[in-house]
Amino acid sequence: MAQEQKQPRKSDEAEETTEPSAGEPPVALVLAPRVEEYAFVTPRDAGGTLYQVTLRFRMNVHDGQGRLVDSLVYTGYGASAGGGMSSQAPLVEATEAALRDAGAKFLTEFPVQPVVQQLLRGETPTPVPMPVAPPEPPKDAPKAAPAESPKD
Repeated sequence: MAQEQKQPRKSDEAEETTEPSAGEPPVALVLAPRVEEYAFVTPRDAGGTLYQVTLRFRMNVHDGQGRLVDSLVYTGYGASAGGGMSSQAPLVEATEAALRDAGAKFLTEFPVQPVVQQLLRGETPTPVPMPVAPPEPPKDAPKAAPAESPKD
C-alpha cells in the first residue's frame, strides 16, 4: 500500500519578510502564542473514568515594530471518556477539546482587549515597559559567609 504524501496547506507555509508587499497595509499587530503549561490526569490517576487535560497558553501581542504591547493568558480544559486498552486516543481527544476551549476563549475575549480596541480606534498601542534586571555585583565583591548552626 503506497503511503500518501501530505500536501502542504497554505496555513502550513511561512515566509519571512521585512517589508509588506506593495499595496498591502503595514503590519499593525503580531501575535505570538506560546503554550506555558500542559497537564493531564488519567482515569488511573484520579480513580475515575475520564482523561482530563488543562493547558495554558500565553499570547504575546507585538506592534508592527516588534515591541511587546500586551501579554494575555488563556486556559483551556478538555475531557474524554477512557475505554479500551489504549490511553492515546482519549488523551488526544481531551487535548483537542482543551485546545478548542482555549481557542474559543481567545476568539471571544481578544476583540475586547484594550490593545485591540486601541487599534480599532486608529491609535498606536503603548509598548509594555520592560523590567529592569538588578545590577550584577562586581566579580571581586566579597561573598556572604554561610550561616553557622547554633551550638548546644
